Amino acid sequence: MKSRFLTRTKTRTTSIPVYICLLVLLCVNVSFSQIIEFKYDPSSEFNVVIDTLRIIKDMGIDSTHRRVDVSEIINKSTVSKDENGYSIKTEPISISTTRNGEPVDNPILSILKDTDFTVRTDLNGKALSIEGYEKMRKQFVNDFPVKVVEAVFPMFSDEYLIQKMNAELDGRIGMFIGEKVEIGEVWSWESEFELPNGGKLLYDNIIHFSEWVEFDGRDCLQIEFEYVTDATEADSLVNNFTNSVIKAAGEEDFEIDNSISEISGGGMRIVDPNTMRIFYEFSVKEVKSLMTIPEMGEQTMTVIETREHQFNYLKE
Repeated sequence: MKSRFLTRTKTRTTSIPVYICLLVLLCVNVSFSQIIEFKYDPSSEFNVVIDTLRIIKDMGIDSTHRRVDVSEIINKSTVSKDENGYSIKTEPISISTTRNGEPVDNPILSILKDTDFTVRTDLNGKALSIEGYEKMRKQFVNDFPVKVVEAVFPMFSDEYLIQKMNAELDGRIGMFIGEKVEIGEVWSWESEFELPNGGKLLYDNIIHFSEWVEFDGRDCLQIEFEYVTDATEADSLVNNFTNSVIKAAGEEDFEIDNSISEISGGGMRIVDPNTMRIFYEFSVKEVKSLMTIPEMGEQTMTVIETREHQFNYLKE
């Protein structure tokens, strides 16, 4: 992901007369605005993290034709450091999915449940290499129809996985390292993300460094974020994947034309700025699109995805 800061503003209040400020200082204990400097040190104090991710995906074309999938993914990651960077080994502990309250078997998640992988990063958290997905790709080829494999495979290449991981790491960690901010400061910028089909998504982003909070007995920073993009570049990728799955299921004459109008979202995370460890993250993403479905005509599809991330840090 490429980023370019457009504005960087600070929220200040300057209308209170000086003598009132002096009186306040004499009467109460005032906490001055503190400069916060972000540092990256994920292996200090703790070297193991248990990551619990709960995903709720509510999708449908109206209030009566909706589907709600709930997935819970628990991973264990072990971090080690040398002079060149970090090695992060991730082992799945459990993966489960329900659809409208009933347990379902998600074949892709079932494969991921058996996939350990290791990411190598530099000292600033940028992913350099990834190992372990070879087994998953082989199993995917054996278990799925050719048309589905052809549609999905580009999203599981090492190159794309590293790019996607760096986009996520940059948004959570990399863009902050070495930066200094104050409570109330706001950043806004544009960024782009390259899709496996060669298209690009352009995002408008806003981040607000909102307040200090106590979490798990330590002082942490709450960061709030929002983003929006015109997602038309993703249309061909989504249509190719969706119709490949439909045809693989034997519906050769059934085809969906999907036009994504917008992807938007936001949320908050609680982070220790001295290590860039994230303790909690909550986000909501909404995708709006127009779909032309045989025998139904043009329909408005909405997908609302809620993610709740909790991280528990251990020492082994």
